[in-house]
Amino acid sequence: MRHDRGYFNVSNGGKIHVKGTSRLTYLQGNVSGEGSQVNSKTFFMGVYGSYGGNQYLSVNNGGEVNASEKISLGYYDQNSDTTLAVSEGGKISAPTISLSTNSELALGAQEGSAAKAAGIIDAEKIEFVWAKTSEKKITLNHTDKNATISADIVSDSEGLGYINALNGTTYLTGDNSAFSGKVKIEQNGALGITQNIGTAEINNRGKLHLKADDSMTFANKISGNGTISIDSGTVALTGNNYAFSGYIDVASGAVAVISEDKNIGRADLDVDGKLQINANKDWVFDNDLQGRGIVEINMGNHEFSFDEFAYTDWFQGSLAFQNTTFNLEKNAEFLQRGGITAGQGSLVTVGKGAHSISTLGFSSGTVDFGALTAGAQMTEGTVNVSKTLDLRGEGVIQVSDSDVVRSVSRDIDSALSLTEVDDGNSAIKLVDAQGAEVLGDAGNLQLQDKNGQILSSSAQRDIQQNGQKAAVGTYDYRLTSGVNNDGLYIGYGLTQLDLHATDSDALVLSSNGKSENAADLSAKITGSGDLAFSSQKGQTVSLSNKDNDYTGVTDLRSGTLLLNNDNVLGNTHELRLAAETELDMNGHSQTVGTLNGSADSLLSLNGGSLTVTNGGTSTGSLTGSGELNIQGGTLDIAGDNSNLTANVNIANSANVLVSHAQGLGSANVENNGTLALNNSAEKRAAASVNYTLGGNLTNNGTLMTGMSGQQAGNVLVVKGNYHGNNGQLVMNTVLNGDDSVTDKLVVEGDTSGTTAVTVNNAGGTGAKTLNGIELIHVDGKSEGEFVQAGRIVAGAYDYTLARGQGANSGNWYLTSGSDSPELQPEPDPMPNPEPNPNPEPNPNPTPTPGPDLNVDNDLRPEAGSYIANLAAANTMFTTRLHERLGNTYYTDMVTGEQKQTTMWMRHEGGHNKWRDGSGQLKTQSNRYVLQLGGDVAQWSQNGSDSWHVGVMAGYGNSDSKTISSRTGYRAKASVNGYSTGLYATWYADDESRNGAYLDSWAQYSWFDNTVKGDDLQSESYKSKGFTASLEAGYKHKLAEFNGSQGTRNEWYVQPQAQVTWMGVKADKHRESNGTLVHSNGDGNVQTRLGVKTWLKSHHKMDDGKSREFQPFVEVNWLHNSKDFSTSMDGVSVTQDGARNIAEIKTGVEGQLNANLNVWGNVGVQVADRGYNDTSAMVGIKWQF
Repeated sequence: MRHDRGYFNVSNGGKIHVKGTSRLTYLQGNVSGEGSQVNSKTFFMGVYGSYGGNQYLSVNNGGEVNASEKISLGYYDQNSDTTLAVSEGGKISAPTISLSTNSELALGAQEGSAAKAAGIIDAEKIEFVWAKTSEKKITLNHTDKNATISADIVSDSEGLGYINALNGTTYLTGDNSAFSGKVKIEQNGALGITQNIGTAEINNRGKLHLKADDSMTFANKISGNGTISIDSGTVALTGNNYAFSGYIDVASGAVAVISEDKNIGRADLDVDGKLQINANKDWVFDNDLQGRGIVEINMGNHEFSFDEFAYTDWFQGSLAFQNTTFNLEKNAEFLQRGGITAGQGSLVTVGKGAHSISTLGFSSGTVDFGALTAGAQMTEGTVNVSKTLDLRGEGVIQVSDSDVVRSVSRDIDSALSLTEVDDGNSAIKLVDAQGAEVLGDAGNLQLQDKNGQILSSSAQRDIQQNGQKAAVGTYDYRLTSGVNNDGLYIGYGLTQLDLHATDSDALVLSSNGKSENAADLSAKITGSGDLAFSSQKGQTVSLSNKDNDYTGVTDLRSGTLLLNNDNVLGNTHELRLAAETELDMNGHSQTVGTLNGSADSLLSLNGGSLTVTNGGTSTGSLTGSGELNIQGGTLDIAGDNSNLTANVNIANSANVLVSHAQGLGSANVENNGTLALNNSAEKRAAASVNYTLGGNLTNNGTLMTGMSGQQAGNVLVVKGNYHGNNGQLVMNTVLNGDDSVTDKLVVEGDTSGTTAVTVNNAGGTGAKTLNGIELIHVDGKSEGEFVQAGRIVAGAYDYTLARGQGANSGNWYLTSGSDSPELQPEPDPMPNPEPNPNPEPNPNPTPTPGPDLNVDNDLRPEAGSYIANLAAANTMFTTRLHERLGNTYYTDMVTGEQKQTTMWMRHEGGHNKWRDGSGQLKTQSNRYVLQLGGDVAQWSQNGSDSWHVGVMAGYGNSDSKTISSRTGYRAKASVNGYSTGLYATWYADDESRNGAYLDSWAQYSWFDNTVKGDDLQSESYKSKGFTASLEAGYKHKLAEFNGSQGTRNEWYVQPQAQVTWMGVKADKHRESNGTLVHSNGDGNVQTRLGVKTWLKSHHKMDDGKSREFQPFVEVNWLHNSKDFSTSMDGVSVTQDGARNIAEIKTGVEGQLNANLNVWGNVGVQVADRGYNDTSAMVGIKWQF
């Protein structure tokens, strides 16, 4: 392809794949159309200057150039031009894009061409390289209003590289701190910066947008006559911008910060947000100023003033001074439409004459009105306010002539009410606000002389009501808004009320038909007494002193109470609202202890903030916007709050109980504590309730749609979004099938975050689910995760919380079984002929146990634990003759006669494993048994037979563990107890013990049982009952023979049969979760048929030592008439495989000497379905 005339084109979905580096030489190229791509490791554009050609490539209309490592433009120090233009939806993508000699990366069209729609530049870094050359640039020449380049832009070592914004608006959102080139914004171009632009110099003829998420320091040097727009966040302009003569716009909500006049150069300022001027010097402001925002000025106790050429006619905002002096007389002409707020450390000197401004406010600053003239009604220097006079803040008013103030009359008109007498004698007018809005009554302003001394001549009077001293009033010089609420005056009146009386004797404030100042109390209220309000319906009393600190009850008995400042209810420990009363927060903040609002009362936040520290009951209505903060205690919200739009914040130590469907209105709720629904059972006869929350819900604490012991069915509908910040959701559900009654959370917006879900069973007994029980329904984006917290159990079943599938994947369901089709792992029930023993199986009632239920549902492992305990209690103390007695005779070492012993003891340990009928539960247990006994009577009826009657007792324990193969949950169980009983044995031949024998025993046993499942409470119960046995056998000598070493051997065989009745029963038990447990299997009859064979051996060397040994082997078949099982809320779970058991035992019985006999054996039992049992026993008897 000729580099000076070739054309490179990829279109109509064509693709070029280059494994390594693609170096294409052509004059012009085009990659265009959806699916058209050039893919390589490194995409290189640029040719040698000696070739004499330039390169241009356009990527547009969905075409793509993708490099896995780098896109490189330009070729070192060659003179050829290289341009890559990305426009009209085209895209280039690489981790790094490098710009070298005479290269241009254009978003839209190249420089000199008409603007086009922007494409997409997807890169992590754009770097300017090869310091020896200069012309390398990024051109922004497009028609979009919000294009973005997110890559970090980096300069080479010489600080070269250009960004030219010609047309359109482009936001650079990467970290560009290493860019040190130059930026040029043309008249039709706009460039947005969200982080930084390094040390680049900016020539701004268009518009520079500075948009910070939080804060940004912008130190770049800016020139030109364009516009700097501070769009959001806090932006500190710290560069030398003397050469900038354009406009600086500070948008509403944004903050611009400057510390030197060069930071804003000769720009005109339009402030709708906030401009902060922080300096430590005098400042003469000579820029033009307009807008409706706030200019915060902190000169470090230096002076601020306007230059005579400054133009502020269209400034309608406010100058907020801190640590600054300001002379109003010299600067009033610049505030014809603006205003002043005297802040902390500021001093505003009024000077002589009447000065007109738009607004005046106080925030701990000082305003000096200067000299007073005796007998005059106004000072030499006065302020005329045309728009707003705000007297709610704190501050100081200074005057020079204290004697004039002291000449003000101190007479108190006893006919005036307390809300009138606090306005005092409005003798000297400082501020004229006729026609303006006057806020507050100056109760927090202090009157001082020129030396800073408080002007005072106080007097105290008791305030009597109904013959009782309700409070003490303090009267003194004070500042007030006047009787007509039309300015700022010096007068003499009520400055403080000290409350004394409580309850029915409390001080009562009433509007007495008056309004505004005449119904407002601006004096400070203090003391420990109560404060009551009693006005006619529709009439209002207001409080306006933010320094109030009384601690008693605020009792609104009738009428309306209006808050005209923050904290006017002081530190009141209880706020009471009677029926048909109204409290209007009026945009202010207040903290109370307990909130108690009666039915038909109204508490209007009205943009304010109410904090409740000790709960209470709100049966009336809560309305309006603002903040409702519950910081402690329990607040019961039982009223209709459908007009509540505030943000409700519940602290981690607070509880909110909502018992009205519209109790939360349209609030946005942030829950850090506990938010519970329908928990006031004594107030509600209804069962379930559909609650509505009109705003968003953030759950950082515990959200309870139901509590244990309540019925299910509550529905919480969240109209907005739900965010779980590792909070908890507690719900009640009648745990049965798909149609179970349940609490439900319905989110009409989106969900996010993580929430742990706890489900209380509200009376369900467990059942099979098909689709599941819907707990959480999401209409919007379901990106939140609801995670099961702890076990959810009902009857014999475990339930699992899981996200739905398919169209229901946004919702969350409870299921009692697996969704997998592998739910019938055991084929045995299918071919088993037992279900068809006759030609009419349908009416046969035997299939009622319903093993399918067990297979389809997740069984609780606790079922296996209850079975294991019952099986152990019934079998633990069962014994056989040879286990109990071993070798039942000994040889007297003196006489050589064989005699019988009467005392015996045996120890047995065993391990047992089995599964339930569904195959889900695997149980294994370990047991230990100690039994001892002895004969109490022996006799013979014919001289050759013998009868033995004895007593025995035992102790045993068994520990088991069951695991569910479906859920992985485990349960542990233990049973330990004692037995006592009698035994009787008959031998046909007492001397040889050959021939027949009969053995019987009966025992009574009692046990303590425990079952503890994962995440469940431990359960304890008792079991007790009788067991009895009848055993028969026949001992026959098969042969005698001598061994080669002098051993004399006798070979015996003994067939045996035994029938054991097991009658230990477990008490019916109600679990803490409500499940009724009934164990079955007592009354089982176990039949044993077997044969035992052994050798009786005696070595001749042991003659006279009474030493003999009997090694033996025994095999048995055992049959149980019943399976041990447990019924949990009517669902039966059965031990499987133990009906027919094969057993083999081997051991030895021996006499070690004339006094000591020992015996021991090891036995193994095996059966169907994996049942097995291994035991080891040792016995000992001692002859005394």
